[in-house]
Amino acid sequence: MKALLLLLTVSCAFFSCKKENNSAPGGANKNTAADSVYSFTYTGTPCVNDTLSFTGTGPTGSVYSWNFGDGGTAVVVAPIHQYSAAGTYTVSLMINDTSHILTKTITIYTDPLYTHLIAGTWTWHHVHYDIWSSGTTDTTTSTTSQTATLVNAVAVAFLGDTLTYAPSLSSGTHLIYTYTYTTTPAINSYGTYTLDLNYSTGAISYSSFVHPGPGEGLETEDTYTTP
Repeated sequence: MKALLLLLTVSCAFFSCKKENNSAPGGANKNTAADSVYSFTYTGTPCVNDTLSFTGTGPTGSVYSWNFGDGGTAVVVAPIHQYSAAGTYTVSLMINDTSHILTKTITIYTDPLYTHLIAGTWTWHHVHYDIWSSGTTDTTTSTTSQTATLVNAVAVAFLGDTLTYAPSLSSGTHLIYTYTYTTTPAINSYGTYTLDLNYSTGAISYSSFVHPGPGEGLETEDTYTTP
């Protein structure tokens, strides 16, 4: 009888503790759904002296504390901010308390004021190369019209891809925009696309190199230049 009473006492204590842990404030399971409502976004052109608009998201009545990584701060839900120097900054937002601190990295560029010159429909001199593994090169040329679409001051869409401003490759009056892709190793297809805008003359050139994968014995190259 004593052994039975001891077993019942230990069992009750165990299940009582388990129930208390599941209902404890701050438990992992309890906060999972609530944590998903904490976030922030920003819009605008990430360039020097351009205005970025930030918006925080949290439960009704939340208190917001922003740090923009350059010494600037704000305590409103939707602040605006300008960066006075190019660089990479870590933006942090604390919503209510230190258990909800969100961070994002923003790269601020020296403003490429002339990116908009790319936008529009252009007449291109197009040269296409098929380079076969046998050493044979087939070349075709044509005059074609293509449309370049301005995404923002640091990106442009052309021929189905979005090319992003590359400050490390740009120099002088040339703004360079690039796009690179690599498929799965089994296919091993890769390519690089480069768009060069000379904002002094307005001239644009676009080049691509595509390796279609194993077995084809073929590489392709395309160049587009404006007359």
